[in-house]
Amino acid sequence: MELGLMFLKLVISLGVVLLLMFLTFKFANNGVKKVSSDKYIKVIDRTQIGKDISLLIVKVGEEGWIMSTSNGNTEKLKELTKEEILEIEKKKKQKEEDLKEFYKVIEDKMMCRISTIAKKIKAKEEKNG
Repeated sequence: MELGLMFLKLVISLGVVLLLMFLTFKFANNGVKKVSSDKYIKVIDRTQIGKDISLLIVKVGEEGWIMSTSNGNTEKLKELTKEEILEIEKKKKQKEEDLKEFYKVIEDKMMCRISTIAKKIKAKEEKNG
C-alpha cells in the first residue's frame, strides 16, 4: 500500500513539474515575442547551410532581403517585395501555431495518462486496503 502511494505521489509530482516547465516556457516565450515584435530590424528566419555559412531573411521597416553570412562576410543576395515578406511572415506564424497545437495535444494526452495511472493506483489501494 505504501509503495502504491509513493508511486502515485511520484507520478503527480512529475506531472506538476512538467506542467510548471511548460507554463514557464510558454510565458517566457510570449515575453520574448512581445519585445522582439516591436523592433524596426528583424531577422525573420535563419538557416544554417554550412559550418560557418547562414542564410537570413531580414526585414528593416517595410523592406526585406535574403542575405548570406559567413565568418568575415555579409552579402545581400536578393531584395524581397512587401508581398513576399508578408507571405513569409504568414507562413512562419502558421508553423508556430501548428507547433503550439501539437504541444497542446501532447500535453492533453500526458495529463490523461497521468490521471488514468493515478486512478488505477487509487483503485488498487482501495481494493487492497
